[in-house]
Amino acid sequence: MGADVVAMAFPMHNFSFPGIVKTYFDAVMLKEHTWTSGPTGYAGLMKEKRAITMSASGGPYLDPPNPWDHLTTLVRTEFQFMGFAEIEPVLAEGMNISEEYKASSLDRCYKQIQEIVDRWYTAESTG
Repeated sequence: MGADVVAMAFPMHNFSFPGIVKTYFDAVMLKEHTWTSGPTGYAGLMKEKRAITMSASGGPYLDPPNPWDHLTTLVRTEFQFMGFAEIEPVLAEGMNISEEYKASSLDRCYKQIQEIVDRWYTAESTG
């Protein structure tokens, strides 16, 4: 995996990500390419990599954390298994609740994404 940052955007389908995203993970999670195993167990090989995922859901899942939100947990698990240094899932939740809720959720996401990008690229330019 030659990229330093993986950016993905997809909807939440039935509490998780769509099948095509699972297909992507199945294609890139290859032993001795993105992970390995040994006497101490599994180890990710993507140590300097970062991932940001941007997703949208019709319902609310963030506050309080909802046990039906398998998307965020699974995204973190997949990238952690490969050893990614930073994983930032961003969820635009409640797109079907109301226009006001949708606008507020999107505004929160825009700010969250900007903070992530600023942190990642400010750290690179100063470090």
